[in-house]
Amino acid sequence: MFKKSERKRISDMEAELKRQADVITDLQDKDESLLVHVKFVGIEFDRDLYKSGESELNCLLKSGYRVIRDHQTGSGIVVTLGLYKPANAVPTALKTERLDPSYIQYSRR
Repeated sequence: MFKKSERKRISDMEAELKRQADVITDLQDKDESLLVHVKFVGIEFDRDLYKSGESELNCLLKSGYRVIRDHQTGSGIVVTLGLYKPANAVPTALKTERLDPSYIQYSRR
C-alpha cells in the first residue's frame, strides 16, 4: 500500500507530532497563573473627560494588568483588567480562599 519511504515519513511525522504535544503540555503546566486582582476603568467619550480614564488604563497596563473584557456604555466604555501572578508566587491561602456567599448582595429590578 505505502512505499517504505512514505511509511518512514509518516512515522517521523507522528514522532514530531507527539514531541510537539509534549512541549505544549509542558508549557501549559508552566504557564499556570492565577488572577489575583481585578480593576474596572471607566473611559467616557467626552473631549474633557477621556484623558483621565485613558491615563489610568495605560498606567495599569504598564503595571502588568491585562485586559479581560470591555463593556460599552451609553457614554463610553468600562474596561475590565486583571492582574495575574504565577501560581507558585501566590500564597497557598489565597489559592484556596473562597467567597463567603453572605457577602453577595442581590437587587431586584
